[in-house]
Amino acid sequence: MAGPAFDETAHDYDEIHQKLVKSSGFPVRYLNEQKARELHRALSGHSAFPLPAPAILDYGCGVGNIDPFLRKYFPGSRICAVDVSEESIAIAKSKHEAFDISYAVIDAAGNDLPFGDSFDLVLACGVLHHIPREGLPQAFSRIKAHLKPGGLLFIFEHNPYHPAIQWMFKNQEIKYDPRAAMLKPRYLREQLAKAGYIPARARYALFFPRFLSALLPLEKHMTGIPLGAQYYVTAENAKIQ
Repeated sequence: MAGPAFDETAHDYDEIHQKLVKSSGFPVRYLNEQKARELHRALSGHSAFPLPAPAILDYGCGVGNIDPFLRKYFPGSRICAVDVSEESIAIAKSKHEAFDISYAVIDAAGNDLPFGDSFDLVLACGVLHHIPREGLPQAFSRIKAHLKPGGLLFIFEHNPYHPAIQWMFKNQEIKYDPRAAMLKPRYLREQLAKAGYIPARARYALFFPRFLSALLPLEKHMTGIPLGAQYYVTAENAKIQ
């Protein structure tokens, strides 16, 4: 991740993101809430994660657009968020003062996170495709150092097999980050396993555009079908025996 590069687009981020998801017909706010809701739903059914108020770290939070929804779905949780972009963190702090979220800037060199606590849950939402592949092991190691044994890393990424996402990424997203590269679910799971996590199978989300809103209740039953615009992987930090 390149902090200065994202500093340049921080104030335009909401407008840029809305352009990227224009074909869905939904506002960015709706899509962020859907991700937080899917996170809550997935954790509710996770046998190793019964905590009602997990300590959460939003890793690579940008301007923090998902954070109010993390607060909504995990109301009793301690929520922290970090990013390499100073400008993005400043905006997030200003926008979300009322949500009791701790924000901090991190650098891209792999130094320690600014929070001494260990977390039950780390969320990386649309972050990893901005990290060069050779940097993924370092990022996973960095996260693991702040994830409790048995804690979960929850990753949301673009589905590289989705035609509309392929077009969006090739024609729009790489304009803002030319180094970005989508990650295939299998590759991501392999890298997580190499880093010492226990990754679950990929699940899918965000299937229907707005004009098919009547079908939205079906989405929770479709997570095993690789047709969603996004996929997610949960990966457990193996417990010490």
